[in-house]
Amino acid sequence: MRKAPWASIVNVASVAGQTGNVFASVAYCASKAGVIGLTRRLAVELAPHIRVNAVAPSFVETDMVREFVDTPEKRKRIADLHPLKDIAKPEDIANAIYFLATKESRFITGQILSINGGRFTC
Repeated sequence: MRKAPWASIVNVASVAGQTGNVFASVAYCASKAGVIGLTRRLAVELAPHIRVNAVAPSFVETDMVREFVDTPEKRKRIADLHPLKDIAKPEDIANAIYFLATKESRFITGQILSINGGRFTC
C-alpha cells in the first residue's frame, strides 16, 4: 500500500462507539470505540504514506437492525432518533467509504465520519 499513489484504509465503526447510547451491547460499543482509537492511532503511524479514516453510521437498514425496524411503530421510533427522520441505507455508507478511499479525499486522515442523520445535533 505504501507504493500506491493514494493508499487509504477505511474502517467501519459505529455511533455506538462514539456514544455508547444505542440499542447495542457493551461488547459492541466497546469494540466500535476500539475501532475509532485504532483508526486515529494508525493515521499517525502510517502517515504520510497511507491515510486511515473510519465511518461511524447510526442505524442502517441491514439484517443486523431488522428487529428494530420490523413494524411501522419501531421504524418510526428509530427514524425519530435522527433529525432527518429516516434510517440510512447501505449505499449511504458505501458512498462515504468510496469517497474516503479515493484521491479526492487526499488530505483527510485520522477522521471519523459520522453518518448519523444528524443524531449529534440533538
